[in-house]
Amino acid sequence: MIDNIPYFDGHNDVLLKLLYSKSKNKTKDFLEGNDYCHIDFKKIQIANFIGGFFAIFSPNKDQDFSVVSSKMESESYHLELPEPISQNSALDLTMSMISILNDIIQKSNNKIVICKNGDELRNAYMNKKIAIVLHIEGAEAIDRNFYSLEKLYDLGLRSIGLVWSRPNIFGNGVPFSFPTSPDIGEGLTEFGKRLVKKCDEKKILIDLSHLNEK
Repeated sequence: MIDNIPYFDGHNDVLLKLLYSKSKNKTKDFLEGNDYCHIDFKKIQIANFIGGFFAIFSPNKDQDFSVVSSKMESESYHLELPEPISQNSALDLTMSMISILNDIIQKSNNKIVICKNGDELRNAYMNKKIAIVLHIEGAEAIDRNFYSLEKLYDLGLRSIGLVWSRPNIFGNGVPFSFPTSPDIGEGLTEFGKRLVKKCDEKKILIDLSHLNEK
């Protein structure tokens, strides 16, 4: 039966939702269920969810995604992108979301694990644990010397989306615009090419979402 097919989620924003929640107990919200995240542990247990890419995105201050979503329901739209975010700010936000995730893992009684390679993914599945691949959406948290890349790698980072539409030191993305062409602006910078090489060396996945054609 189709209900018995396990599935692995390609992208969710649970950690961002939890970060900006006004709840006093974010870990409890995830483990016991809530009405503001797309998924939580109770929903996971019902849905035959075996794991997924848990994304970390660093938004601009006062960024309102509800406005973006409503405008994108139109037949055509062109939205101005936020200004670039500083590396320090992005890293602080990233570490805050990783802290939330680590607290969830600790209090899940080892039912949720961060997986750093294929063997760990397979072991999690075989032992009926929820497998998380840590992903960042937009590489703003990474400095040009890649010191923070090493730090994040040690914490479990294994997937990187180089940009989230707005430009950063690694490349340029496509704006929220429709209809239009993806052939907009420059592609990867020299720092971006170096980051791809670093990721290849460390076996970090590269997510092409939001990149422009070049």
